[in-house]
Parts: sequence; structure tokens; C-alpha cells
Amino acid sequence: MAEASFDIEALVAEIQAVVKEPPTNEPVNPATTMRERFFEMLVMVLANLYAKTPVASSLLDRVTLQRVSAGMEDGDAGKLSMRGEDWMRVEGLLKQQEGQKAYFVARPTLAVLSTITSAGTIGEVIDKLLKRYNEAPPTANIRRVTRLTGSYILARLSR
Repeated sequence: MAEASFDIEALVAEIQAVVKEPPTNEPVNPATTMRERFFEMLVMVLANLYAKTPVASSLLDRVTLQRVSAGMEDGDAGKLSMRGEDWMRVEGLLKQQEGQKAYFVARPTLAVLSTITSAGTIGEVIDKLLKRYNEAPPTANIRRVTRLTGSYILARLSR
């Protein structure tokens, strides 16, 4: 079985370009699926936890969650947050600190996020996306690149 190739350097270059895009007030495409938003949330969570490694931390701050769930009904946004948190923990992407609502990245996840690229580790690169999400609402292009990054990370973790 042939493995599909993916150029992480091309994705990193695209991330570096899109984080410089000026903010816009464009609404989130109403056709955006729950899965697409989950991929965005996944990247934001991993960036947040990677930056704080090895200290356990909350998954996201309120602003970041609001940026990811913009345009969603409150009930759907709550489901995304709770189910996404459960899925990441159950699938072993992160671990919960005993008795607390604090998390840290698991060893396999840390290994993927520590992959070195021309712009630093993947964790450092996605931290730029997290900072951009927190500065202003992300553009459609930033959201697209964030979702691709989430896809890449999950593909690497599944090997």
C-alpha cells in the first residue's frame, strides 16, 4: 500500500503567510461542518497545551473557543467542546491530570508536535495560528489552513 505524500514544508509556509492576513469581518460559512470545526479546535487545543508543556492546563480559553464556534448555536458549540474534549482524551492525544480539568499532551502527540520544520517545531508553528485566532477572528483562509494542519497531525499520529 502506497503512502500518500504530504509536504509539511508547504503547509508551514502557507501557515506563515496566512497568519499575516489582515482581519476581516467575514461571517463563517454556514455550510461549515462540525468535523471542520473540530479540526480547528484540535489544532487550537494542541497549540495551547504544547506551549505549556509539561505543565497541565485548561484546553482552551473562552476567546479561542468563541472564535472556533462563531456562528454556531450555543447547544452545538457546547456539544463540540464537550465531545471534542472527550474524543481527544479517549483517543490518547492528551491526558487529564488526575482529579482536575487540566490536560497535557501525551507522548505520541508531543513527538508529532516536536517534528522540526524550517519555521521551528510543528507545535511552535501552530502556536502562531493560536495567537492569530486570539488576536482577531480568523479569515476563511486561516480556517482552511488550520483544518489542513489538524488533518496532518491526526495522520501523523495514526502511523
